[in-house]
Parts: sequence; structure tokens; C-alpha cells
Amino acid sequence: MEIKKSKEEIFEQSPAFESTFNTIVRLISPDSCKSFQIGKTGENVQNLFDNEYRGKYTNFEVIWPSENKSEIELLEDTLINHFTKSPGYKHKCENKGKNVSGMRKSNKYVIFVLLR
Repeated sequence: MEIKKSKEEIFEQSPAFESTFNTIVRLISPDSCKSFQIGKTGENVQNLFDNEYRGKYTNFEVIWPSENKSEIELLEDTLINHFTKSPGYKHKCENKGKNVSGMRKSNKYVIFVLLR
């Protein structure tokens, strides 16, 4: 009997996931932040942070750029899925599940982490 894997399970084996996962773990080490949220955008992240997140979060870090919108959407879903279910991180992760918000068409997309 063949066991089918989800796109997220397959993507967890990719260099993009490994790199972004390791970056997030470094950023959210016990002494560096109280909580975090993972996001994606095709907009200027500094402007997005200034207009929507300043005051709620203290900083942000861009962790993965790509011209491929599908890659960014899958990477964000995979990271959120992992961190919201992981016993070592779920208490710090403020994402409440799969992000359904869309992104505008852009030449460049990014995954970012908001830090508190």
C-alpha cells in the first residue's frame, strides 16, 4: 500500500524549508523574542511593517525571497503548519493556522517573520 504525502510533507525536505526553518529557530531562541508570526508578501516589507505591524511587533526579518509566488505560498503554509504543531515552538507562534490571505502580483515575493 502506497502512503501519499502532502505537498507540505514533501516540501519539508527542500533546501528552502531547511534554510528558513533554521533561520526562524535562530531568531526565536529563548532569549531573543517572546513570540513571532510568519507571513508572506509581494509588497515592500518595511512599508508593510510600518503600516500594519509597528507597535504590535518590535522587528521583522525577511527570511526567503523568491520570484515564484507558488513557492512562497507553499513555504509559508509548511512553516506555519510545522511551528503551530511543534511542542517546542507552538507556544511562541502567533499564527492560528493556514494563512488564506492573498498576495498582489509582484516581481518578488518574500517570507518574513515578525518578532515580539
